[in-house]
Amino acid sequence: VRFRSLTDIQEFVALAGRQKVNLLVGSERFRVNATSFMGMFALNCKRPQKVMAECTMEELEHLRGIFGKFLEP
Repeated sequence: VRFRSLTDIQEFVALAGRQKVNLLVGSERFRVNATSFMGMFALNCKRPQKVMAECTMEELEHLRGIFGKFLEP
């Protein structure tokens, strides 16, 4: 995912908080809970970040729809 503004981060955190699956954002070495506004600021948001979730394929497709505007092409 990529964030272009503070508003993007706020929206992402709010959406993440409504999901049934736990979402982590970051890299293999450093991850934060996607529902943590403060944690998200610990990331270098000028670079694309990975989103990690333990979910089914059906849940993954649902998440792609919800977070589509933040996904890198």
